[in-house]
Amino acid sequence: MKNKSVFFLAVLLIVSTAVIFSVGQKEAQTSVAPAKEGKIISEIGPYIAHTDVSGDVVFSNGWTGTRIPLMEKQIAAFRKYYPNVTIKSEVVTPADLEKVNLTAMAAGKPADVMMIRSDAIPFFAENGAIIPLDDYIKRDKVDVEDIFYSGEIGATKYSGKIWALPNVVGGSRHYVYYNLDLVEKAGLDGRNLPKTWQELDQWADIIKKNLPGSYLLEPNHTAGSHPPLLVWMTVNNGKYMSDDMKKILLDSPEALETLEWLVQFVKRQAGSYEKMAMTDAPRMDCIQTPGQWLPGTYVAVTHGAAWVDQLRKSAPNLRWTATLLPKNGKNPKAEYGAPAYAGWTYMIPKGAKNIEAGWEWLKYTTAGEGQRHFMVKSQLRASPAKIYNDDSEVAAQNPIWQLILKDLELAKSITVTPVHTEIREIMYTMTENALFEKMTPKQAIEWGTREAQKILDNWNKKRMK
Repeated sequence: MKNKSVFFLAVLLIVSTAVIFSVGQKEAQTSVAPAKEGKIISEIGPYIAHTDVSGDVVFSNGWTGTRIPLMEKQIAAFRKYYPNVTIKSEVVTPADLEKVNLTAMAAGKPADVMMIRSDAIPFFAENGAIIPLDDYIKRDKVDVEDIFYSGEIGATKYSGKIWALPNVVGGSRHYVYYNLDLVEKAGLDGRNLPKTWQELDQWADIIKKNLPGSYLLEPNHTAGSHPPLLVWMTVNNGKYMSDDMKKILLDSPEALETLEWLVQFVKRQAGSYEKMAMTDAPRMDCIQTPGQWLPGTYVAVTHGAAWVDQLRKSAPNLRWTATLLPKNGKNPKAEYGAPAYAGWTYMIPKGAKNIEAGWEWLKYTTAGEGQRHFMVKSQLRASPAKIYNDDSEVAAQNPIWQLILKDLELAKSITVTPVHTEIREIMYTMTENALFEKMTPKQAIEWGTREAQKILDNWNKKRMK
């Protein structure tokens, strides 16, 4: 994660010197073909489908390992309705997707549909590497606001346009999982778990007294690419940047209050953060595996919805439960709802040879029945398309299914720019400097706001030229 911004700059040079994004190509690909004959077919999805399209669709994706046969099954189901379309699945290691796709575009051989995380959308859009989907969405009556959770579709928007449709949730990453055996051993009630920061403080004191050597929660471990300061600030009515993308808001009372709480929370548990940090690495961009959690050093841990299946397989006898990320109970404007961004999406690159057939595949796999079967039925995972999550069979196999759906309803999309990776690094460093007591929370806030604003100002100056 740390080298991602450097990589983007390197690839940007490749893309900017390539000839594939000529003016003629841009004009040709941003004009949408007139509406063809089509109809809504319930077995395909709640939108107009054009089953008469034909051609080969190269689909660049990160569905490796056990998901390869699931993808093959999805392609076979699609072919039943689109017999003249051939889907060529090109599987790439997820960490290499951006590199592979940008290199292919620079060589003039882009995929027709590609899988890229939503926090990369501004970069791709600003550099003319992808096409907006709004006209296709309008033409085929894809009601994205009705189909998707607001936080999920919101993460695909940039500069007033929709550039992708979500395939994997960007939210649903920040629940607090509790080991119920340890909760009860400490004399606490597992049926009445903390809902606020203040209740977390109270539980931390009890854990320290009744379970020496254990801690309640290490709050600096959050899902990859979601800085802890941003995550906890979101449940304190805080924002890191203005909606117009011109001002950094990290010097707000909400941000300072969040950082001060994080520092006191770890100090009250261990005296210093160094004593309770999950890893020796200063970059807390990782989260624990079930095997690391089970020894009992931490009563609770923050993790995403995908952990349910991991716990089922790794610790089938463990008694556990989970809650939404607690909010600041002292702030009357604070609301539940963690950030939703950086989820996997499908988009169409500039230079794609078969946009029409690619669009049918993109719709089917994100807003259509392909999404239901691939994500919910086959992987037992909540979908960013809320219309497919009302599944009683899946709900019966997931003890926190309703909690996940509630979290997805409450999740907040985060404003992202092409320089987000650089600003994100600053947010990480701010938190580390405060937790490791290299700076006071106020000093860290002042430093981070100043540095992030420089980056944002430089970007805004360039885009205004």
